Amino acid sequence: MGIKSPLHDIHEKLGAKFTEFAGHYMPLYYTSIKSEHLAVRRSVGLFDVSHMSNVWIEGKDAEKLLTLTTVEDASRIGEYRGQYTAILREDGTIIDDTIFLHLPEKYMLIPNAG
Repeated sequence: MGIKSPLHDIHEKLGAKFTEFAGHYMPLYYTSIKSEHLAVRRSVGLFDVSHMSNVWIEGKDAEKLLTLTTVEDASRIGEYRGQYTAILREDGTIIDDTIFLHLPEKYMLIPNAG
């Protein structure tokens, strides 16, 4: 069995069907994949992404680094706010998409498929 999510016991209590993915034991669905797909399209869904990596960016030039390496002006993202963005190569082509969160004194970068 893989690594369990911090939310594993809650998922289990709610009747989740589990699968192993990249060394993690995680919920796949509760009722059926189709019914959950439709529920998310019609209303809202919550996804446990605790298996994804986190990269911490901190220091006096953290904001500058994010602005230089993504398509976002990090200075416009308020504290405790997040932004979906793309990471760029030096020539401006896209390496990958990502999400970053502005936390006090640092940023948390959540790589795609991390």
